[in-house]
Amino acid sequence: MIFRLADSTLDQGRIDINALKSRLTLCKGTISAVMASILNPKEVVIIKGNKPLEVQYNKSHQVIVYASDARYLNVALACQKGWKHINLNMMRIAMLTCDCLDSLYSEPFEFYSSIGRSHC
Repeated sequence: MIFRLADSTLDQGRIDINALKSRLTLCKGTISAVMASILNPKEVVIIKGNKPLEVQYNKSHQVIVYASDARYLNVALACQKGWKHINLNMMRIAMLTCDCLDSLYSEPFEFYSSIGRSHC
């Protein structure tokens, strides 16, 4: 459902963050997601809602990895160098560009969680 909402916001292949935030206010439940448009794969949208989400990146490889728990990433990446944690608070939506992984833009978003309205 979240990916269909994001798809409906595409503007010249880019996910429109403001339009996606507006659509998320209509959602109810639990949420965290990482997505990109196949038309613009180097621009990644990270939604950290009320579900666990850990994200790391490697600048030299221009890659982002994520999991529900940091332990999974720590085990999978233990023998590799250059991974950095992306610190993102709950109820934030962020845009990350693979060409500039050191720069993270994020803003709050709202939706109905399973226990009521959630927002930052």
